[in-house]
Amino acid sequence: MYLQHVHVQNFRNLLNVEVTFHRGLNVLVGRNNIGKSNLLLALRQALAPAATLGEAPPWPDEEDLYREANGEPVSDTIRVSLTFADLLPEERALFVDMLDTGPDGDLSVVRLRYEAVWDRRRTRFRIERWGGPDGGNPAQVPNELVHRLPLTFLPALRDAEAALSPGYRSRLARLLAAYAREHSSEIDQERIVDIFRTANKELGETELLKRITDRVAGIASEMAGSDYAPVAIEAADPAFARILQALRIVIPGNPVRELTSSGLGYNNVLYIATVLAHLRQSPAHDTPILLIEEPEAHLHPQLVAHLGDYLSRTLVGMARPQVIVTTHSPTLASRVHPRQIIAMHARRDASGGSKVVCSSLAMVAMSDEETRQLRRFLDITRATLYFAKGLILVEGICEELILPHLARALGYDLAANHVSILPLCGVSTKALRSILHEEGFAIPTAIVTDGDPGINGTGWRKATPRRQPNGAFMVAPRVRRLRRECAGSPIIRVFVSDVTLEYDLAAAGELNPLIMAECWERYYPGGRTLRRADVEGADPGERPLLVWRGICRAAHSASKAGFAHVLAEWLEQHSDVVSNGGFGVPKYLKDAFAWGCPKARSEVASVPALL
Repeated sequence: MYLQHVHVQNFRNLLNVEVTFHRGLNVLVGRNNIGKSNLLLALRQALAPAATLGEAPPWPDEEDLYREANGEPVSDTIRVSLTFADLLPEERALFVDMLDTGPDGDLSVVRLRYEAVWDRRRTRFRIERWGGPDGGNPAQVPNELVHRLPLTFLPALRDAEAALSPGYRSRLARLLAAYAREHSSEIDQERIVDIFRTANKELGETELLKRITDRVAGIASEMAGSDYAPVAIEAADPAFARILQALRIVIPGNPVRELTSSGLGYNNVLYIATVLAHLRQSPAHDTPILLIEEPEAHLHPQLVAHLGDYLSRTLVGMARPQVIVTTHSPTLASRVHPRQIIAMHARRDASGGSKVVCSSLAMVAMSDEETRQLRRFLDITRATLYFAKGLILVEGICEELILPHLARALGYDLAANHVSILPLCGVSTKALRSILHEEGFAIPTAIVTDGDPGINGTGWRKATPRRQPNGAFMVAPRVRRLRRECAGSPIIRVFVSDVTLEYDLAAAGELNPLIMAECWERYYPGGRTLRRADVEGADPGERPLLVWRGICRAAHSASKAGFAHVLAEWLEQHSDVVSNGGFGVPKYLKDAFAWGCPKARSEVASVPALL
């Protein structure tokens, strides 16, 4: 069986949060202080008797109660309900007192309920655990049964070196002991003990150990008198369990052989690998759960990507252990399948406040093609949308390069407000809309796209964008369809240029065409499709057409992305010109910034325009 559902009430910042998990790997993403760690801690509270050997059993504190803005707790009771599904017949027999009817009314599930009630008179919590359905006479759950649900927690600030060091808390010793028990018929424990007995005997006969033993014994005999007992120096106590506790992991052939001198990142990888190997040796009918905070700790980006690939490839759907990971790494999040992602975010409620909710992408209805498109998009953008408060989706690299500088000059600090500008790069918005709507991640999203009205005229020098009879530019069918699909959404808005980004930028200000032509010449000095001198000599109303034709319509070997780099550099160096109106910003982009970054506009000081 596996942990399928968790319901947490009144614990820290989790007033009433439910989350659905699946077998194998589950990746919790979300911004800082959203409650990812608190969700794991709530699981630890509920399964405290099953905590791994050597871990201090967690105990709630009065400060763990959820509190209103005035500091008062909303309730004196913390509740955590756990549902385990897909039981084998043997597990139904083992957990018979905790069985309940599943969602389909047929299959049984195991329910464990944890309740901690604050006793104000004794200033401590009273804790109870019971199983089975609500109502009636709930069956108290003995600790021995909770032990069948072993939980291992690797916190963010874990000490991998200490956990792998020799001693009774050694993770390596636990792994070796578990394997020896599971394969007792294949493991010759006595041979291992004999090796250490022989080693101790031969070491004791060396001149160094003999002399030092004699010196220590002589001084100790004089100091202790009749209480003196003979001493010896040995490599390890020749008892199997003690031998295992004395063993350690080293890196043979490496200049840094000992973990005590090795890098924190690689030690972290070895630690996680050892724990995973140990939990796979869990006794039959146990349901081990592994909680890992930030597995990317101390790892360089390529190793994070490889770790994500391993976790997604190896742990998906596996029976044991079930792994729940929290991460702030878009690199790691982009490497796992979207169906392994569970996003924690704040959603506005009817009262105008907000509540923490969990949205599992596995619960979103998407076709196989939409899933593939989503995976490609997340890989391109490194999944930063999982952590954003606002999104501005753009068509490609040109918008991604230019828009941040325009937004900053207008007073929109996108970075400070955790707003991401992400390029679609040809990916359909349909799959994204399915996860961004108000019942999904609920992230305010501005979709910025070109109007693409079609072209009239023969040859690039005579090309003109098509217009309607009333003079307005026509709108491409795909844009009309996108508007219809997003109409009525309280989360997603579509912002459309008249023609393209380049045309609308050139039409947004009197000096814009001249600046853009100068940037084009700087980027493409040998080109003849767009020159500042030609723009200066043209009628002002024709200048946006010249810029659009020279950049977007002409046959040249230059790249629009290369031009965008040069223009972005100019905008960065002359942000005061933009903020003062010397370089105009199209209205559709201003509206997109305001929607994607609400209430983020700052006062912009008036400065002289400079070219």
